Amino acid sequence: MNFLEKYLITASIRADGSSKFAKSNRWGYFPSASVAWRMEQEGFMKDISWLNQLKIRVSYGVTGNQAIDPYSTFSMYGNQTKPIYYADGTGKLLTTMVVTNLSNNSLKWEQTASWNFGVDFSFFKSRLNGTVDYYVKKTSDLLISRPLPGSSGFNSTYFNQGDLKNQGVELSLNAQIVDTKDWK
Repeated sequence: MNFLEKYLITASIRADGSSKFAKSNRWGYFPSASVAWRMEQEGFMKDISWLNQLKIRVSYGVTGNQAIDPYSTFSMYGNQTKPIYYADGTGKLLTTMVVTNLSNNSLKWEQTASWNFGVDFSFFKSRLNGTVDYYVKKTSDLLISRPLPGSSGFNSTYFNQGDLKNQGVELSLNAQIVDTKDWK
């Protein structure tokens, strides 16, 4: 949405479903929103001849991750064939059905929430422009395959465990210093 070519607002929500999770956790909901102020469009900034753009923006959004193997949250069965030996030394092969994967019905979407505060600028007839961004990204309910003790009968299973936080500053600067007929 754009108001008076100065104020910009955007919002959305996603609903993603994945058959990789149990029915109770199949759907993830991921909102996002951003607002921006194009300061160069304000009357008090119109007379600044060397300023072409000055935009301040803030955004927030959540994304989801379902990057696990299909059916890895459900109990699965497979054939297992083992030799059976009798006391007289004879034997035969016996095939049985066994659980090959440990279920985890509480497994859910991994989510990453991101905040961003930024400034976009352009000066001197757009010969110098760039952005400065400060961001904070927090991932929660990480999808992790954890090894299990051998006594469990399974090698590993997936869990939602742990958080991860990233934050930092990004700077982008572009300049067109020389712009003549013969050389740029």
